[in-house]
Amino acid sequence: MTATNTSLNDKISQINAEILGHKEPLSFKFKRPFSFNIEQVYPASSWYAATYLGAKSMAKDASSTSATSILAVARYQWVLEHSAESLSNLFTEDDVLTLLDCFLDTTFFPDQLPLMASELCCHLDISICDYESSGMGDLINKLRGLSPIQSAVLAEALEHAWLAYSKCDQSMTEVFAARGIQLL
Repeated sequence: MTATNTSLNDKISQINAEILGHKEPLSFKFKRPFSFNIEQVYPASSWYAATYLGAKSMAKDASSTSATSILAVARYQWVLEHSAESLSNLFTEDDVLTLLDCFLDTTFFPDQLPLMASELCCHLDISICDYESSGMGDLINKLRGLSPIQSAVLAEALEHAWLAYSKCDQSMTEVFAARGIQLL
């Protein structure tokens, strides 16, 4: 095993030990703005990881939590890559810029994914009851119609877009295309 793999396994083991300490989802209060950093979303996400790792560790031939974690991340990456196309030709560059304005420098956590539409309404001071007549109705309906996997793909793409867009001279269309998503 290389030094890099050993270091990665040590770090994953440390993270797994922290994660496995959570027995139920932690309560998380939303505050405006909806921009969360990794230190804020980590505790709100740990329960999901602990549930997954706990279920895997009960198997008769359970592998180490490090190996299980690497496999889970690899599967997640595979799902992202194979699901990105489902968002193609759904959003415009203006839609993406509106979402980036709302979720400025956000790291998404699992419980936040189904709330993107309502968070956008709140960010734009639009009543959820009146959103269809607000001029943002199409975008909000797109968000409301996303499957859980599509919401995760969009969240990953927005996080990536924020980093890439702030560091390079690419258009949002180019940034999303690099993730396998074609904008309208």
